[in-house]
Amino acid sequence: MKNDFRPTVSSRTVFTLAGIALAAVSLVGDPALADNPQVNVDFFRPSVHPGDILDIQTATMPKQWEWGAGAWLTYNHRPMKLIGGDPYDMVRHQLVMDLFAHVALLDWLDVGVDLPFFLWSGGDGVPNGVRQNYPYLDEVSGVSLGDLRLAIKARILGGNGRGFGLGVGEDLTFPTSVAISGAAHKFDGEGNVTSTTNIIADYSRDGWIVALNVGVRVREAENIVGHQIGHQLLFGAGLQAPIICGVLEAIGTIENRTSLTHPYANEFDNGLDLMGGLRGYIGGVALTAAAGGNILQGYGSPAVRATVSVAWTPQLCKGCVHDRDRDGVPDADDACPDEAGEALAGGCPDRDRDGIPDDSDECPDTKGRIEARGCPDRDNDGIVDSRDKCPDKEGLIRFNGCPDTDEDGLPDFRDKCPQQEGPLERDGCPVKDRDGDGVMDEDDRCPDVAGDALHQGCPPPRVEVTAKRIVINEKVHFKTGKAQIMSDSFPLLKEIAEVIKANKQIRRIRVEGHTDSQGSASLNKRLSLKRARAVRKFLIGHGVAASRLTARGYGSSKPVADNSTKEGRSKNRRVEFTIVGR
Repeated sequence: MKNDFRPTVSSRTVFTLAGIALAAVSLVGDPALADNPQVNVDFFRPSVHPGDILDIQTATMPKQWEWGAGAWLTYNHRPMKLIGGDPYDMVRHQLVMDLFAHVALLDWLDVGVDLPFFLWSGGDGVPNGVRQNYPYLDEVSGVSLGDLRLAIKARILGGNGRGFGLGVGEDLTFPTSVAISGAAHKFDGEGNVTSTTNIIADYSRDGWIVALNVGVRVREAENIVGHQIGHQLLFGAGLQAPIICGVLEAIGTIENRTSLTHPYANEFDNGLDLMGGLRGYIGGVALTAAAGGNILQGYGSPAVRATVSVAWTPQLCKGCVHDRDRDGVPDADDACPDEAGEALAGGCPDRDRDGIPDDSDECPDTKGRIEARGCPDRDNDGIVDSRDKCPDKEGLIRFNGCPDTDEDGLPDFRDKCPQQEGPLERDGCPVKDRDGDGVMDEDDRCPDVAGDALHQGCPPPRVEVTAKRIVINEKVHFKTGKAQIMSDSFPLLKEIAEVIKANKQIRRIRVEGHTDSQGSASLNKRLSLKRARAVRKFLIGHGVAASRLTARGYGSSKPVADNSTKEGRSKNRRVEFTIVGR
């Protein structure tokens, strides 16, 4: 006769303290029980991520570096039953404790681990009729360690009470049970690594969450009493309904599993589980209790499942809104949480609706401006109309609300030239200075060309004759390291020649060349002499008598600035004209 697995519903829920006591027993099972298929029939894999609904994932995320940890205690009754010639419960009882922890590496990425301990696994003895066909089966009993699970969840958008959310989850299990005991003989673990990938979609607002998960579990194929099981297709939905938003909520899930390669072809592969319960928060502690059972009796779907959890969890934004005075402003943002008010006034009463609370409004029945302490201010200058001498023109407090357009210290109504800055003694009108050089036109010898006061409003000349020198206000430029005059200095030298020719009382001028301290002293002295001679030659070529000019090179021996700086060295590279005879 054909054998089949069907976990059936039972009205009795066996949950005793004796199972908890078994936690002290060694996690290594009896070596004799080592031949059952390496399959984990505990399909309740509670999420390690905060804000998820039992084992249905949501787009809710903690902030970066927030963390949590806790434990789940779950009882599964009759998760796998063989029905046939000699029916028996291969697994009648499972009491599982999951220890978990997680940390948010980023605001959108949470990583955690879960380690299940099977505190109590029990099953019927194998009937003789079944043993004849499947001699490798052994009775399930004792305590064991489950498979370590690494859980990763990433949020793509939304979540945390912000409407539609999207994310992706990845769970990897590692054959810890096999590594510890040598074989997964209690239907508590897989023989190899498994991968479960879920696409997460949800909608969350005001403490409500509706979540959908669609995923694939990839695992190595295994044979259970003639049934080949392998990769699975997963569907799940979860609901979170606030009872006291952020404090107490009802939760529920529905999960469906089937074969990925032959979906819904064999009832052995088809599991459908329902669970419902409550979750509450006391400070940073989350307490959860839920129970349910199967609708479709595929393997791993228990007749009854009950679970409780305690966890330290970060505070999550769930979109909860507390508004005691029901004015539309959340209590957290309401400066007057027990008195209905206006949003613009921070939740406080505001009769004229100008955004200024009545208790701070000097004109609570007339719409005004914040700068005017809630009173009318037509020109928006911060001075209330009742005290503003110029209520329709933006002005200054020191002038009682009247403007000073040219900012010369005289209000426009007293300023004879309100558009032009001028001194008080001239009633605000300016003294004319067409070239803007600070020298008034009446004293400016060059009223249309900017100059300075030293030269009576004219620009300083490039060439000036003093008692001892012909001073030039520009430099003579040479090619680097050479005595060749640059063409941009030709106009200056021509002007020097004209000045010398015009001052016939000057009998002799010494053209002096100077360098900075770079290079050897002898080289600098030769270069300075060559440059002085080049200038003398240029001046002679432009009409200056040769007898009036001598040339001398001083090298770096007469610096006028610090040679240790670039600016100083530039000043030291110069040509000077010294009067040596009149």
